[in-house]
Amino acid sequence: MSQDHTNLDSNIICESIKSLLKADPSIKVKVIIAHIRERYNYTITYRKAWMAKNKAIETIYGNWEKSYNDLPRWLLTMQKFLPGTIVEMEVSVAYPDNTLMQGSKIFKRLFWAFPPCISGF
Repeated sequence: MSQDHTNLDSNIICESIKSLLKADPSIKVKVIIAHIRERYNYTITYRKAWMAKNKAIETIYGNWEKSYNDLPRWLLTMQKFLPGTIVEMEVSVAYPDNTLMQGSKIFKRLFWAFPPCISGF
């Protein structure tokens, strides 16, 4: 049974679980709920724990969309400063019937190989 506390919001939970996520980014939401129950003596909802986990991951590792948008620039920089580096990034365009993502690029896969690895192989 949830006895959710209004002052125990996802921002407070986010700060509380950062160290857990740094140690293990794949930590389960149920573990976060148990951690908060033990620390604050309250059982939070699954949704609040999930939101707090996402906020904590974003504060630790950065925003997913920004990272995705920066990826082509990083790949070009690798090729510029490490001549001979091979880079292949494959994306697809969102389906036209998906109005939320229409025209957006969706990441499929990425491959890169550095010159010493290529010559060694």
